Amino acid sequence: MEQRGGQVQKPVSGNRPRLLISMVLVAALSISALTSFALIYEEPSDALIVGPNLECDGYDDDDDRYVLKFRLTPGAETSTMYDYDGPGNIISNPEIVDILILPEGLLNIGDYALTGLINLQKIKIMDRNGNLVGDGMPSTVTTIGSHAFEGSTRMCNLKLPE
Repeated sequence: MEQRGGQVQKPVSGNRPRLLISMVLVAALSISALTSFALIYEEPSDALIVGPNLECDGYDDDDDRYVLKFRLTPGAETSTMYDYDGPGNIISNPEIVDILILPEGLLNIGDYALTGLINLQKIKIMDRNGNLVGDGMPSTVTTIGSHAFEGSTRMCNLKLPE
């Protein structure tokens, strides 16, 4: 630093352009890193976790019927639906469910897990790619807990795995 007439003068330096370029590069790299993170990071789903690697959410289909859809979390091969202690189940308004979608890879449906689905008319099967592939219970289901479908009296036919 130079001193002229009692004042300190900052030297004019050729480093300012380098500093500006460095700041721009750091900002660009930060934005690039954040963008990459955003592409690989998925927001947590609002879906209800109902078993290890098993999520559930509901929606209205085109025919104004309420569909309760279960799906395996990405990368999961199998799952089990939790047991519930006594009457009561996974959702708070089971009487609104008309259609139940269960994924291939579901091994067990827990005790009382789906009680009170009084308007349930159909169970559909979803493959690992999210495609509906048929009606009935997925072929991977080996155990259905006690009272699992208690109250589901509107369902006339249910195809069980062999």
